Amino acid sequence: MTLETDVAIERKSGLDELAGNLGQDRSRFEREFLRAKANGIKVFLIVEGGSYGDIYLHNYRSQLPPKALMASLMSWQVRFNITIIFCEPENTPRLIHQILYYAAREQLLNGR
Repeated sequence: MTLETDVAIERKSGLDELAGNLGQDRSRFEREFLRAKANGIKVFLIVEGGSYGDIYLHNYRSQLPPKALMASLMSWQVRFNITIIFCEPENTPRLIHQILYYAAREQLLNGR
């Protein structure tokens, strides 16, 4: 059994990296999500060490305004059917394990 055609996990080490991807690297980053959506892959975007509150307070180095960053995150959740999860770095391994565990469990329960 494999999940490579069902689930993808994109991890960002913080809001600085995320803002950079949605600002300067936007077209490359968007192409990744477009490919995942076209192939029916569910993407989980894990952002370590940040929160929506940090975005509102502009607690990141990028010049991308908080309003623009939030607009991108909210619209991409709908457009690409992604799930955005903020967590502390020490919880990332457990979170990835749980995402993959429950994705596999759902496949087995559905006879796949």
